[in-house]
Amino acid sequence: AGVFCSDPEEIRLIGGSGPHQGRVEIKLSGLWGTICDEDFDDYDASVICKSIGFIYGGIAHKRARFGAGSGIIWLNALDCTGGERSLRDCIKSAPGTSICTHMEDAAVTCYTNSRARILDLQAVSSRLPSTCGRQSPAGSLFTQNLAKIVGGRVTAPRETPWSVSLMIREGTKLKHNCGGVVISQDLVLTAAHCFKKHPKQNYVIRVGEHDLLANDPGQEDYLIDKLWVHDEFDTNIEFNNDIAVLKVMRKNGRALALGNGAVEAVCLPQGETQYSNLKDCTITGWGTLNENAPAVPQRLPRTGAIDVYEMSSCTTSSGYGIFEVTSGMTCAGRLDGRVDTCTGDSGGPLTCLENGRRVLYGITSWGKGCGRRGQPGMYTKVTKFLRWLNQFVR
Repeated sequence: AGVFCSDPEEIRLIGGSGPHQGRVEIKLSGLWGTICDEDFDDYDASVICKSIGFIYGGIAHKRARFGAGSGIIWLNALDCTGGERSLRDCIKSAPGTSICTHMEDAAVTCYTNSRARILDLQAVSSRLPSTCGRQSPAGSLFTQNLAKIVGGRVTAPRETPWSVSLMIREGTKLKHNCGGVVISQDLVLTAAHCFKKHPKQNYVIRVGEHDLLANDPGQEDYLIDKLWVHDEFDTNIEFNNDIAVLKVMRKNGRALALGNGAVEAVCLPQGETQYSNLKDCTITGWGTLNENAPAVPQRLPRTGAIDVYEMSSCTTSSGYGIFEVTSGMTCAGRLDGRVDTCTGDSGGPLTCLENGRRVLYGITSWGKGCGRRGQPGMYTKVTKFLRWLNQFVR
């Protein structure tokens, strides 16, 4: 990495329709070269665009969108968070060590005004239910008192009506395996790693669930019609891009019945948000209560109030190394370890209260043990994937 640290940073865009877009080329040691598109995303694109004067950031393109370059491929495994001032702060491998080909050259389109950027970020949420994120009156009252209940508690029925249980078939029975989150009448979000061991045909989506051992009012089972796992899940780092979209298989043309209190959609973020500024955040799931307990789900879901931390604080003081985490993750929980997610909670929601509605900011992903002091859990950072989600929302 020394060659990059000592060189002035020169970046140019080649092959686009104007100075705002093109193949990304960077000059090191007097030589122009390209950047590999492996895990290249909008955060990386935004840092590149800002560094060449486009203050509103930009979007990423892959597979040599503006033509293949030539010569050396200087960089791969960039991982910007979007706020860096230089690509130097995003590098996770030494320059010149890429094994990519020029058909994987990264490119960007930079925003030339703020309106285009805002419309891009809001495109998904604008097409989802306008009634999202509303809790039943009982659920809302419980949430107001949540901060007083250290360690979490059992949820009230219909308190988190967007939570679903992803159940796997074991003979003639169904067993809870992961959580999920309803975002529309047809779509559920969850963690990609839930499908590492079990294919989609082994799963049933149960909505309106509360008591795993009872038939709750409004409870209903659906099969999975389509599964979209992020195409760069587990790239470079385990649990990287840990997100999947499930399309619910309709029953005689009937989708999920939203608006009855038992099943509702959660809201998605409107755009970029400083996660350290989030307030009134909670996690929910049927997972085990500690890491030494048998991997058996709890009969009733539990919820707990948590704090969301800057990733820098998690990599410096929480036992997570910089090569274990990525810009697609956020850490949250309690530093005293008294509120955390555990086995069986994967895929479930981390939501925060905004203007009286619950907004999904995280999807339960992974962690070191459960409830360990100084080691909050890791969650998929939903805001990073808004533009990716756009392709599935019709």
